[in-house]
Amino acid sequence: FEEEKCGFNVLKEACLPDVLMEGCAECEGKGCAQVVEFLNENEALNATAEGGDNITRLEIFTELVWDHAQVEAVKSLPTLKECINKAATVGLAEKCLASFMHPLPATLLGEALDVAKEVGPPVCQKSYMGSACAPEPDPVAHGGSCPQGFMCMPDPSQCTSCACSCNSPADKLATFETCVGKAKSSEAGSFCLTTLFTQLPPSFVEQAIEKANQPAGASEHYTQIFSACGGGENGTAIVSSCLEQVEYCVRPIQGHPGTFPEDYSKFQSLCECFRKPEVLAMCGPEDDEEIQTSCSSAIRDHYVMHVHHQYCLHNTEAACEFECKWPLPGFFGGVDKAAH
Repeated sequence: FEEEKCGFNVLKEACLPDVLMEGCAECEGKGCAQVVEFLNENEALNATAEGGDNITRLEIFTELVWDHAQVEAVKSLPTLKECINKAATVGLAEKCLASFMHPLPATLLGEALDVAKEVGPPVCQKSYMGSACAPEPDPVAHGGSCPQGFMCMPDPSQCTSCACSCNSPADKLATFETCVGKAKSSEAGSFCLTTLFTQLPPSFVEQAIEKANQPAGASEHYTQIFSACGGGENGTAIVSSCLEQVEYCVRPIQGHPGTFPEDYSKFQSLCECFRKPEVLAMCGPEDDEEIQTSCSSAIRDHYVMHVHHQYCLHNTEAACEFECKWPLPGFFGGVDKAAH
């Protein structure tokens, strides 16, 4: 779906529901089972599209998804504004935005970000603080940051240039709230998101979207892990036994629940917990190494997501660097990536 650059209202064969469903069946372990179920069993979609062709079904499906997303977005906006107002660091602000965007369709977010990157930030004569926008301030002259009224580009933590900020943070959110409240179609929703994204540093938005598209909460983690562990009648028992065995290994290294080690030397030991023979043995049927590996790997991947969500609060903690997949960041991983 991503490779074909499918998005909302992209009406071509590779983006039609039946093709999407086939692709989702192959990646069921990644949480796509719910999408297949929705397309197959959604009564409103089937009733409205009765006798219609696939393009009609796709158009209806797109609007049904946005209809639900808009209701959730309007409900969540007061929480977003309060969260942003209290966010003391960029990392916390990123989490606020990610949490708000979590119920929104991933294709819509991706499409809005692509357009925002292409269009770039708004052009204004003066910033919301009244400062002249030209010439733009140099981050080097401001301690590696930008003065109030300007945005660090492409990310607050990687300030290579300053862009004029036409509206204050409160005005941006107020405009977005009004726009979303009136957006009765997916196209209008995409416009609202694009308008907001053009007024924010692109890397900041990209990282927030990446977090927004990850599972949030134990039930969402469980659903995807359950599929990766084979599902079926014995699925719950396998997940439980695998989790228990991993916990025996992880807990002494991680420490007390609610804490995560600042010592990088412990990271490798944590990752090794997911491939120990005694762990794999409890993660699937005795004669099915594929399920054992799939189950353990899914728990590992979701554990890494959990660590990033729970312990990477300001984008400065050691937990933000925790990964269990090769290639890792740094010299060795960088050289390996270059080889490919």
